[in-house]
Amino acid sequence: MTQDTQVLLAILLYLAFFAWIGFRRGFRSELTVFIVALLAWVVLQERGNIFVALTNMVVSFGALFGASLASGTVDQNNLSTGSDFVQPGGEETFLFLLWIIILFLTYYITSRPGFAKSSKKTAWAAIVGALNGFLFLAVMLPKFNQLYVMGGGQFSQAPLRTFVALITQFFSYLFNLVRNFWQWVQPLSPITLLVIITLLLALAAFTLRGSMKAKS
Repeated sequence: MTQDTQVLLAILLYLAFFAWIGFRRGFRSELTVFIVALLAWVVLQERGNIFVALTNMVVSFGALFGASLASGTVDQNNLSTGSDFVQPGGEETFLFLLWIIILFLTYYITSRPGFAKSSKKTAWAAIVGALNGFLFLAVMLPKFNQLYVMGGGQFSQAPLRTFVALITQFFSYLFNLVRNFWQWVQPLSPITLLVIITLLLALAAFTLRGSMKAKS
């Protein structure tokens, strides 16, 4: 079996998985995900600097608001002296994370009973599901290649060795992400942290409430 045949079979297996998901979810849901994911990726790539600047501005004003509540005074110098939320060099990571959030929210909304009820399970749904697989492959493949490079090229033909190396690399990245997030959180005021935690809890409560309604 040639290398090209192995690659083709791997891609077909990958696309068959997404086609099956597309058929299970229905045409309307999958088409919505495809359109939103594609447009979001194009817009973030072409106009990503606008979203980065807007995020830095919102976070700066939020930090100023939290500090004002804590101290009772407004110090506008914090806007100019404080560091940006999205640091130079981290724009690509931020935009990719923003795209992931948009994708998950779209999947969540299109999986709701009110939306999915009118989504027909047809062959077209499987085809659009495969298109989603192509789109995700185009977006994720450079990231996986980066994972391979950052892992020192240690992934091999041995499945078990590659499996262990991927898990080890994943937890290494996860630890670095938590550490960087903690370094960003530490300088924030208690009021700002309270606002962030409240928003996260409200989002979690809204998600759980929606899931309980769907089951009932």
